[in-house]
Amino acid sequence: MVASGDFYLTRTGISDDDDFVWDKLGENRFDEKVNEFKKRLKTNIIVTEISADIFGGLKMCLDSGISLELFPDDSMEDEFWRFIVFEGKNKHFVVFE
Repeated sequence: MVASGDFYLTRTGISDDDDFVWDKLGENRFDEKVNEFKKRLKTNIIVTEISADIFGGLKMCLDSGISLELFPDDSMEDEFWRFIVFEGKNKHFVVFE
């Protein structure tokens, strides 16, 4: 699991918060967790299922058995997510609050 608040937390192995620079690439917990996640992905990612909830969140299942659950971080009425199939003429999936 990774969340936007992880930007402001130190990655594993950094103990001195006085020297912590949250926006330096690779230094925060967000970067650490995303890198761990990327190692689990295959080259070609296939979405097998996608669904939205009434709050603007969504769940996306991948062929690798990984599922992503996303939710909006504000209460504005706006488009939160858009997934487009680049090959073919399939419809795309939009989550709008």
